[in-house]
Amino acid sequence: MTTVEFEVVENNIDAVKESIQQLDGAKAQAGIWSDEDGFQAMKAIVHERGVTIEVTEAMRGFFLANFGVRLRDDTNVIEIPPRPFVEPGIRENIDEYSDIIEAMLGQVVVGDSSPKKMLTTIAERMASNIRKELGEHGPPLSGLTIQAKGSAEPLVDTGRLRQAIRSQVDI
Repeated sequence: MTTVEFEVVENNIDAVKESIQQLDGAKAQAGIWSDEDGFQAMKAIVHERGVTIEVTEAMRGFFLANFGVRLRDDTNVIEIPPRPFVEPGIRENIDEYSDIIEAMLGQVVVGDSSPKKMLTTIAERMASNIRKELGEHGPPLSGLTIQAKGSAEPLVDTGRLRQAIRSQVDI
């Protein structure tokens, strides 16, 4: 019969329990927070979901003055179609986030990494993937929009929307 003897050099069970407890209710998030840049957050919501805007007389004047375009009398609404980028950036990369958890959870349990580091890795990857999705979904821009912004690339103009995408970890 073979016997194996070992000696516990360090008991880190309490540290393991603490790491696991830190994950309870913790969140890895990415997106645009309205408290930082409300205009970019509003723009993100409009493009993520699309919106129907009722045409007013003031809007008719705006289009004429700024674009030289007279809206037809029967134009009652303007449709901005959905061009989602947040939801696809998360949904289409679920396996990647699972792989990060699989690779790092063991390190967290044995104390070689922290729950915050694992969640930060996931949140930063989510933000990166959201940025990659900008302009990848939805119909082409209208001729008027292309004329106004000087480009046919959706959701890319000043770069502020891309810059507003960030990650956040709550532990």
